[in-house]
Amino acid sequence: MATLDDKLLGEKLHYYCSSSEDEEEREKPSNSNSRNPDISNNGTGTVNTGPKGVVKDYMRYKQLENEQREEQAKEKLELAKKLSLTCRSINDDDKAKDEEDELDALFDDQFMQMYIEKRMREMELKNDKKKYFGEIKELEDGDDFLKAIDEEEPYVSIVVFIYEDDADGCYAMNECLKIVAIDYTDIKFLRISASAVGFSNYFKSNGVPALLLYKGGDLIQSYPKMLDFLGLDFYATDLEAFLIRNNVIKSKT
Repeated sequence: MATLDDKLLGEKLHYYCSSSEDEEEREKPSNSNSRNPDISNNGTGTVNTGPKGVVKDYMRYKQLENEQREEQAKEKLELAKKLSLTCRSINDDDKAKDEEDELDALFDDQFMQMYIEKRMREMELKNDKKKYFGEIKELEDGDDFLKAIDEEEPYVSIVVFIYEDDADGCYAMNECLKIVAIDYTDIKFLRISASAVGFSNYFKSNGVPALLLYKGGDLIQSYPKMLDFLGLDFYATDLEAFLIRNNVIKSKT
């Protein structure tokens, strides 16, 4: 199992839908051209004109009339289908034109200005939901440490101050961090004793005061032995400048 000294160098502190349309094909009416068996031809190409012949001729006339109506109905149906396709094609063209108009609008200055203003308002609302801290919080042990890191929102930057009460520079670092925390309320500042999380005696003597930067549960940067960077005599402005220079915090100016 890795030690916390190892974890300081980068290892995490942990045990650590298609719709189908079926069209029924209408059966083509059978156009029988067979003659009524009762209608006889005299072999000369003329139809009988007797009483029976007249009746048969009338029946044949009605038959042809019905067939003509069926043909007309079929023609009307085909025409209706064609008109339907034409209307659908026109609708599709209108829809495509509307989409083109929408794309053109994207390049309209007035539209873009409105869009930008809307996005700015959304971002401001989102920023209003960010967490505010404004102080440095003490952690009691390793469990507190893990919980404070792992359960925080992924967008929150966390600065952890590792200290030992009697170590040089730790008191000054603590007082400076209190001031910086007040000015940078979006940063979560924490502090924990090196003894509380089980750092080695060597680290307690040579590694503190140390600063660790976490984000999204991961160690992003680590700065052991901060006196090597700031010296023994430093102020809150010196610490702030160091944190800005190393992208731990963003400058207010």
